[in-house]
Amino acid sequence: MYNKPYRTFLLNKEQTTSSGIEYIKRTYGFDCRHGRRYTIWAEHYPYDIFAIKFFLRSHIHSPRRFKMLTGLNDPFRVFSTCVQVMVDLRKEEPGCSFAFIATSLVKEGENNTKRLKVYRKIMETLFSPTNYIHYIYEPKSAYLLLNRHTQHGDILKKAEKMFNKVFDLK
Repeated sequence: MYNKPYRTFLLNKEQTTSSGIEYIKRTYGFDCRHGRRYTIWAEHYPYDIFAIKFFLRSHIHSPRRFKMLTGLNDPFRVFSTCVQVMVDLRKEEPGCSFAFIATSLVKEGENNTKRLKVYRKIMETLFSPTNYIHYIYEPKSAYLLLNRHTQHGDILKKAEKMFNKVFDLK
């Protein structure tokens, strides 16, 4: 099901800051079978944590770009493509971890969203608990895949503090 990702290409890599936290944002693009372009942001935060975000390119200026459904009926290949970016990042940074927010749909609350339930199944299937600890914060539908081989001390508390600041998870 997740073995046919679209081919991605790196568009940009830039140093940026959010809420006083510096990180590197990598922007990837890919074209789906419907001829529409998607964007994936892989934001490389301290402690080698990549926050993965994706949206349809035509929604880039919308403040709801992460909430909107595309109607293209291609979710598994799009998810597969995001997972392939994660796998590629792991090859480049073997000790890295991943984070994301499973944003709510337009008329859905942010607690334990439908997307979180789908993403959870995907992550639990593709990222073994042998290599990753799966932390889920249901009130904000936040997910952290913590690499078991990382050497950053109490990374969970550090990551929680950092992402509370960046993504306002309180």
